Amino acid sequence: MVGYANSEKTRKALIDAAGELVAEKGFDNVTTRAIAEKAGENIGSLHYHFGSKKKLFRVVLEEVTKTFRNSSLRAMLEEDPSLLETPLGQAKALRIIVHSKMVSLFQSEDPQWYCRVIFQVFRDRGPMRDWLFKEVLRPWLDVVEEVFRCISPGLNTEEIFFHSFLLVTPLVFHANHMDAVLAYTGKKEFSQEYFRMLENILVRQAQCYFGLPRDVQIHEENKMEGVNSHD
Repeated sequence: MVGYANSEKTRKALIDAAGELVAEKGFDNVTTRAIAEKAGENIGSLHYHFGSKKKLFRVVLEEVTKTFRNSSLRAMLEEDPSLLETPLGQAKALRIIVHSKMVSLFQSEDPQWYCRVIFQVFRDRGPMRDWLFKEVLRPWLDVVEEVFRCISPGLNTEEIFFHSFLLVTPLVFHANHMDAVLAYTGKKEFSQEYFRMLENILVRQAQCYFGLPRDVQIHEENKMEGVNSHD
């Protein structure tokens, strides 16, 4: 049992070291030696546990996207099958999309560098970006597209894409550039009220654009459970 625990500890140290370096420098600028040194392990351990640096990077990507892949937006929306049949229900659906993304991005157990690794993947054309599109982005967009087609059936694919990213991009920006945003706003951390205000602005902008009622009941008193300000 001790040997297994030590093996898992080594494996996690290598994953964390690789992830932190990639978040800071990008995939192309991270060497096997740098990963091993940061993890406090030898290069042989990296090859033993992962086979190669490329395979380690794939494991890092799977780790940093785990929260997104385990968060089922479709299941949340399907809790009320009639949700998308009324304007108020559609307004609430927009709230669910924003709130679920906020929770995924700011859960306290996920280090801040997780989001920056995903940002680096978007910049790196290749198999890992293809995997990210297929396993993370495409499933999310499919569900969001269904919501927007119920709200406004005349929207084309490009318009839906624009609206989808307008809805959540400010959240992604906050996650990727948290230190800079905190410095600019003069805050040590984001308060629950800050997150609540950010959510309300994003949701109400979309509700207003589509002529939907404000969903004053759903998250107005929400304390943003599961959301943390800074890690």
